[in-house]
Amino acid sequence: MEPPLPGLIGLSLLLLLNAFFSAAQAALSNVRRQTLRERAEHGDQRAWLVATLTEDSSRLLLTFDLASLLSRFLIAGLIALLALPLLETFGRWIPVWPQAGYLIGLLIAVPVALLIHLLTELLPETLAQQNAERWALGLGKLAQVTIWAFSPLVRLMTTLRKSLITPLGPDLEPALVTEEKIMTLVDAGEEEGAIEQQEKEMIYSIFRLDETLAREIMVPRIDIVAIEIDTPLEEARRVIIKAGHSRIPVYTESLDHIEGLLYAKDLLEVWDRREEQAVDLRSLLRPALFVPESKRVLDLLRELQAAKVHLAIVIDEYGGTAGLVTIEDVVEEIVGEILDEYDYGEESLYEETDEGEFIVDARIDLDDFNRLLNVELPDEMGDTLGGFIYARLGKVPEPGEVIETENLHIKVLEVVSRRIRKVHVKRLSPARELLPGKGRDRNGHTTNGNNR
Repeated sequence: MEPPLPGLIGLSLLLLLNAFFSAAQAALSNVRRQTLRERAEHGDQRAWLVATLTEDSSRLLLTFDLASLLSRFLIAGLIALLALPLLETFGRWIPVWPQAGYLIGLLIAVPVALLIHLLTELLPETLAQQNAERWALGLGKLAQVTIWAFSPLVRLMTTLRKSLITPLGPDLEPALVTEEKIMTLVDAGEEEGAIEQQEKEMIYSIFRLDETLAREIMVPRIDIVAIEIDTPLEEARRVIIKAGHSRIPVYTESLDHIEGLLYAKDLLEVWDRREEQAVDLRSLLRPALFVPESKRVLDLLRELQAAKVHLAIVIDEYGGTAGLVTIEDVVEEIVGEILDEYDYGEESLYEETDEGEFIVDARIDLDDFNRLLNVELPDEMGDTLGGFIYARLGKVPEPGEVIETENLHIKVLEVVSRRIRKVHVKRLSPARELLPGKGRDRNGHTTNGNNR
C-alpha cells in the first residue's frame, strides 16, 4: 500500500518549514545589528525590517523555538500516520510474528530521524550562520509573518512562565545572555581566528573588573608622591616636575590626613603672580575623593566618572591612607600597561635571567605572579609577592633569606627600609613557555607606582 499523495505533500511542506525555522533563527541570532542599522540608515528597507525583528531577542528565540517544536511534533505525527499502514502490511507478510512490522518501523525510525535532523536543522543552521546577514535579509519577510502568527502562543507561554517562576523567586528567571556564554563565544572566536589573543584578554579583563578590589590595583602608600600643606610653592613645583604627575595629594602632618589635591595646571595659573598676591597652597587645593580599599573596581570607575575626577585616595578599615588609584590604573586592568613620556624607562616587574629563573619585583601582584610561573601561591597571604614572603617568614627578611614552596625556590635579594624590593625566583619544576615581551605578564602589567 502506497502512502497517499496529500500526506507526502504535507510532510514535504512541514520539512521545509522546519528547515526555514532553523535557518531563520540562526541567521537572526547571529546577524550584526550595527551593520543592519547602517544599511537601514542608507534606505535599505529589508535591513530596517530585520533590525526591528531582532530588537526583542528573547521573543525572537522563543517564537522560533516554539515553531520548531510544533513542526517537529507534526512531522513525527504525520510520519506515524503514513507509516502505520505499511507496518501492518509488513506484519501480514510474516504470519509467525505479526508484530514484526512494528520492530522494522523502529529500526527504520532512528536513521530517518537523524536524516531529518541533519537536513532540516543542522544543515540550514550551519549555512545561515556562515552568511547570517544575507540569510537574515532574505528571510526577513517570512520571519515577520512567523513572529506575527505565533505571537498569541508566545504571549501565553511568557505569561505562564512568569506565573510559575515569580512565586519561586525572581532569581530563577533565566538570563538570555550570561557571562559563561560570552566567555564560551570568545574562546571559540579565538580558536577560529576571529578574535586575537590580546582582544580575548581585554574581554576577560572587563569581566574581572567586578571581582577586582581597589587595593589590588592601587598605588601603595609607600609609593605615593605627596607634599605637606605648608610646602612653599617653589618646592611644590619642583616635586611636581620631578615626579611628572599632573596632580598630587597634599596632607597635614601625615598621609593619613590628606587635605586635598594640588593640580599642576592650577599651580601654573598662579605661578607668575605668586609673589604679588601671596598665594597660599591651601587656596589651590581641590577636594579629594576617598574610597574604601574593598571597593570593587567597576564601582570605583563609575564613582570616578560621576565625580568627574581622575584620582581617588584609598583608605583602609581604620580610615588611614592605604594608597591611591587613578582612572589610568583602572583602564590598565583592561588594556594592559599604558606608558606615557614620564613612564618611559620604567623597570618591569620581572625579568627572566635563565630558563626557569627570574628576578622579580616584590610589588608584583600575586595573581599575576601565579599566572607567570603557573603556580598557586595562596592570595589570602597577601596581595603581592612581598606580602606573601612577609606572611611566610613572619618578620622583616634580611637579604639572602630563602623560602621554598612545593615548586619554587624564592631568595630575597634586596630590602630597603624594611621593604622587600627584589627577589630571585627559581622553579623546581620545568617552566611553561612565557608570552613574548621581556618583563610583561599575560595582561601586560609592569609597575604602577605613580600618581599620573
